[in-house]
Amino acid sequence: MSRLLDPTVCPDCRAALDPRATCTGCGLQLRGELATRLWQTMRTADSLVEGLRAQPLPLPAEPGAAPVPPPADQQRHHVRLPAASVPTVLLGLGGLCLMVFALVFVGVAWDVLGLLGRTLVLLGVTGAVAAVADLVTRRGLRTSAEVLWLVTAGMLTVDVYAACSAGLLGLDALAEREVHALAGGTLLALGAGVATWVRTRRSGSHPAPVRELLGLQVVAVVGALVVTVAQAWDRPDPVAGSAVLVPLLGLLAWLLHRPVRRVGAGLAVLALLTWLVLLVSLSTGPATLGSPTLDLVAGSLLVVAAAAVASAASAVARAAGALTALGALWAAGVLVVRPLVALAQWSEAGRSPASAAVAPVTSPVTSAVASPAGWTSLLLAVVVLVAGAALVRLLERRPTSARRAWVALVPAVLAVGVTGLALTLDAPLWGVVLVGLVAAGTAGAAAWWARDDALVAWSTSAVAAYPALLATGFALTSSTALLPALTLTALGLPLLAALVLRDRTGSAASAGTLAVLAAGTGGAALGAWGLQLGVEPDLRALAVAAYAGLVALVAASTRTTAARLGLEATAAVLALVAVTTTDDDRAAAACLTVVGTAVALLAVLRRDRQDLGWVAAVVLAAATALRVVVEEPAPELVTLPAAALLVAAGAWRLHRERGLGSARVLGSGLSLALLPSLLLALGDPVSVRGALLGAAAVLTLAWGVTQRLTAPFVAGAAVTALLVLRHLEPVADAVPRWVTIGAVGVVLLVLGVTWESGLRNLARARRYLGDLR
Repeated sequence: MSRLLDPTVCPDCRAALDPRATCTGCGLQLRGELATRLWQTMRTADSLVEGLRAQPLPLPAEPGAAPVPPPADQQRHHVRLPAASVPTVLLGLGGLCLMVFALVFVGVAWDVLGLLGRTLVLLGVTGAVAAVADLVTRRGLRTSAEVLWLVTAGMLTVDVYAACSAGLLGLDALAEREVHALAGGTLLALGAGVATWVRTRRSGSHPAPVRELLGLQVVAVVGALVVTVAQAWDRPDPVAGSAVLVPLLGLLAWLLHRPVRRVGAGLAVLALLTWLVLLVSLSTGPATLGSPTLDLVAGSLLVVAAAAVASAASAVARAAGALTALGALWAAGVLVVRPLVALAQWSEAGRSPASAAVAPVTSPVTSAVASPAGWTSLLLAVVVLVAGAALVRLLERRPTSARRAWVALVPAVLAVGVTGLALTLDAPLWGVVLVGLVAAGTAGAAAWWARDDALVAWSTSAVAAYPALLATGFALTSSTALLPALTLTALGLPLLAALVLRDRTGSAASAGTLAVLAAGTGGAALGAWGLQLGVEPDLRALAVAAYAGLVALVAASTRTTAARLGLEATAAVLALVAVTTTDDDRAAAACLTVVGTAVALLAVLRRDRQDLGWVAAVVLAAATALRVVVEEPAPELVTLPAAALLVAAGAWRLHRERGLGSARVLGSGLSLALLPSLLLALGDPVSVRGALLGAAAVLTLAWGVTQRLTAPFVAGAAVTALLVLRHLEPVADAVPRWVTIGAVGVVLLVLGVTWESGLRNLARARRYLGDLR
């Protein structure tokens, strides 16, 4: 099958076509009436080729005498000069003559003319050659256009050096290095400008205009090379020049890589080489531009240049991408460290006990890192985003998640940059904290926007956590607890709302993380508010224990297992903190009672948490033992309300589920209600506590008998029996020892008689069964 007509390749150079029907190799645009005629002609050619293939093969010729070969002189072919090379040679010779004329004119007749004459000659000759070059370009004479534009570039170079030598426009004041840079910049502007104009102008005229000028693209790269050598490579101190040229070359490479790809690639190579020169200079010479701010700006410009090169030139994109990634890591690292330095400086000021405690750790950081200008934080944020955009473009398939991640990180990274800027200003502490909270909220909103993409959401959330931690750290340096309390509250409420929403959608990983963060932030906020209100430490610990119990109970209502486990684990940590931070054993016992009650209530109410009843029993037993050790006079003030709550919850559960065992749902409540009082009543049975405990035990026994419940029956009977036996202790001391021996004998006799009677009844039943017929 013929392949002359292929809509995906260029009919001229056979390169691939882009979606706009433009050749990616030669730039030919296949649009308009001429393109339609071309496709129809190629279709006709395809049909003719297919027709030729369909014809029958000719019959072989009859065998005969071999043809006589022609004479040797007729076999020689005359080698002719190609027709296309004739104008090329002629144009080359003409251009060479013009260049020699210009050089001779400048060298010989230049001193004869005055300043005005020199100016007019330079402008007239160069302008005339450029006008002719433009004319032949529009007429589609490519070889003529190439030669004439090269002659224009050469004459323009001669004009620049001649003008500087003659002092036109005060150019004689320039140094030699600056003259070379001016000439190179002129060539770069001419070559890049005309080459871009030729590639981007519309085609519709006849004959078709020239679409590409390779000579001018080379001129542009050579001009950039001259500027780079003059201002960076050949300077005694190449650091400053290289730091400026690298981003400029990278920017030009990015701007020119689409219209004139060769110029963009050449500029990209020059940018990378200049970067290497800069790195070598920094490693062998003084690694500073004079101030931290200039150093930071130079590094930022280098990263932007690498990003531009990575986006522009496919030939060096991978190498530039590696440099861009390293530069992005550098910028992100500085962006993260600078707020930490500011926090360390605030801590060293000793504004609060917490800041004074961390000052020995943060002082080495502040002494090792200089403080550039505050606006460089925003510059670093922009650098990170530009580098990220370049790295996204480098991906072969450019997945949607990468672009979505970059879009989500834009507000988050800018928020971090604004935070770094605010820290360098003379703002009050509350202003700094407020900026951090707003930045955290902005980044958090971006993370919520990208919540459906796990990788994007997690990375953006990590960025959002940084200003939140900074705001908390700065709030802790306050001399009062009001600012930390407000900060933690402002952070905890959005976390709680996000937890509820993510738990409803069934997002396990994010719900579990948010559960830990929300519960932990809430506990910290509760402690800070207690400190601000002047609450005693024991009461603050008891409040945190109650909060931990509430968190454990709320965890049962979540939909995802991760959220429930996260809340329960955080509740356990908060409970441990509450018990260990108090110095009073009575307060510790109260905290244990509150926590144990919450765990027992959870085990009673939730079928899937019934195994936690053993944990509740251990915690409540520890609380009871601690009360016994400290000899607390009235433990019922703490135990009875909790026991009443547990018994009520157990009774409700029994009413809902008839077949449920009473020991599982009522055992913890009855033990908490009776056991602490029993331990004290055994020491003094003839007391108000003993009488009330006896009455409660009898009522519990009656409840078990009437409702046929095992737990109340056993608990009431055991407590009643122990109290009754405790009342026999004085009598037992007065009774002689032989009475005990007699009582044992009576018991043994009763057991023997009962045993014998049972055996007789069994034998009688056996004989009765044997007599049956």
